[in-house]
Amino acid sequence: MWHHFVNLMGHSWDSFLRAMGTTGLGFITPVLVFALTIIVTLFVIYFREGRDAMRQHWKETAAITATVTLGVMLLVYGPILFWNVVKTTYDDHESLVEKNKELLDKNKELAAKNKALEPEHTTAPPRGAKHQLGGQQPNSGAQPPQYPSSAPMPAITGEPSEAAEDFITKSFSEFNAAIDQGKPCLIKITAPEDSLRGAQKVARLAREVLRNVSKCAVTGPSRYDSNPDIEKQDLTGTIPGKVLVRAAKDQKGMDKFFEQFNFYVDSKRSYDIPEGTKGNYLWLQFGGGIRWR
Repeated sequence: MWHHFVNLMGHSWDSFLRAMGTTGLGFITPVLVFALTIIVTLFVIYFREGRDAMRQHWKETAAITATVTLGVMLLVYGPILFWNVVKTTYDDHESLVEKNKELLDKNKELAAKNKALEPEHTTAPPRGAKHQLGGQQPNSGAQPPQYPSSAPMPAITGEPSEAAEDFITKSFSEFNAAIDQGKPCLIKITAPEDSLRGAQKVARLAREVLRNVSKCAVTGPSRYDSNPDIEKQDLTGTIPGKVLVRAAKDQKGMDKFFEQFNFYVDSKRSYDIPEGTKGNYLWLQFGGGIRWR
């Protein structure tokens, strides 16, 4: 809660400064000059006329001037700042609504394409024939289509498709909505060298969708050239061709996240997480040779 409040006030302050046609330094400098002027004046009176004269000057002039100035600043700048807080809140809401609408439109478009291709998945393709999904996405609430066990993986090794990116983005957004917001959150992504580019793209998507709306921190993936100890820790237990989705058994939002994530890349659930882990925790541990649908 406090994270979102601080973030809102930060954006509102930036909007306030733009409305005033100034910067933070430009706004605060006259206030500092005024305050220092009063302080220096009091010191000069103290050294020239003594403590009693300084106190008298403070009561008769300086305190009244400071109070009036502060009151005028609140009357002038207070309504402007309040308006920018309201405006920023409204703009953030509009941006979120527009983003959700775009995702829903893409989801409907991909669902329609997927429905048109459903007959192609009812039987296994001829041996040696190449089968390609084309990045379709299941309709909201529907189960992903089941691929025949004898069919080859419908994608090439490397990075997720554009359709997969949209679905992964939606998966992280729904995971964030389901977690316990009162606890810390960490999403860790690791990968060996041959799966690094795809894992980096997943991490980028997670950061983009969670930035400014979530307390979840996203770490990794990175190369291990200079730290073999971390490499051993992060890559121990990986399964070639699969992503281990590590989270506590009772982690909120995991069932739906896994179902959606597994649709575009072969994955496996694991309840084995680092000892002492607290709060919301999700570790996507990429194996080597990952293939994306």
